Amino acid sequence: MERKVDLDEKTNHNNNNSQEKEDSHQQEESKKSDFRKKIIVFIPIGIPGMGKTKHIKMLTELFEQKDMSMTTISSDQIRKRIMDKKKEENPGITHQEAFDTTGKEAAKAYLEAIENALMKSKENNQHVHALFFDKNHPPCKLIRLIDFLHQIRFKEQFNIKIVVITPQCIQGYSSREGFYPFSLTFLVNCLQRVLARKEHETLVGDRSKKYWVVLGFFQMYKDFKVTDETIKEIKADLLVEFPFTHEESSLEEELNEKLHESLDKVLKTVKGFEVDMDKLLVFANEMETLNPKIKNPDEDLIYKKSAEILEKSLKLFK
Repeated sequence: MERKVDLDEKTNHNNNNSQEKEDSHQQEESKKSDFRKKIIVFIPIGIPGMGKTKHIKMLTELFEQKDMSMTTISSDQIRKRIMDKKKEENPGITHQEAFDTTGKEAAKAYLEAIENALMKSKENNQHVHALFFDKNHPPCKLIRLIDFLHQIRFKEQFNIKIVVITPQCIQGYSSREGFYPFSLTFLVNCLQRVLARKEHETLVGDRSKKYWVVLGFFQMYKDFKVTDETIKEIKADLLVEFPFTHEESSLEEELNEKLHESLDKVLKTVKGFEVDMDKLLVFANEMETLNPKIKNPDEDLIYKKSAEILEKSLKLFK
């Protein structure tokens, strides 16, 4: 009996030591978060033409009003710089050839730019610094990017909070092929914006090319659920919605009635960035004949949502 008491006492003693070590570890982690640079990373998900570059300016201004700053890292600018160098070194190659042969180099340069921005943030005295990644992040690339940010070498120096920004849509789009998290209004608006662009760093070409690039990105989100649970699973900290387009139920119903069938036929043929061009042109012609008048989101709403995103993001450090 005495032996059992001794063992119990020893067990209790070991448990106390384990708890003390755990408490000590948590205290150390807490201290670490006090001196590590606080970084908010904004990662938008969506497709070309959604207006990331334009609409994020309001969020940048709000950060500056609070004596904080935000660095924007544009994948298009990085890709253009590399493409220009490629064309300079290889006179005579086309824009498309330069694009097709610089993908891996541009992807590497994009991650290097992120790391450089993180390191440079330590030079300013602001208590919080933000990074905005101006790039389309379909699910597979979103997951890889978040894994990149979770590396130990970054965690030791930075207290990073990852905020995923998704388009605020009235509903998702359902087809015979599956479910898409963005509305048809959102897709059509993005297509209209891309077609109206006179200049862009990387997305150039004729009408049909612009259609298949946008639809190729749209297809990447098939059956991807944009929910708080999904965001937690991929190790991001917060999901927020932003009104990149003006959404109305009446317009969404009209678009579904007029374009649903032809769009379904196109999406069924999309494999990566390959598509049945005949079916694509049928959809394009129907969309342009319909010529839906989609409004831009209200400026007051953009300001309100930007302020809301800022406050929610800052609360992640509390």
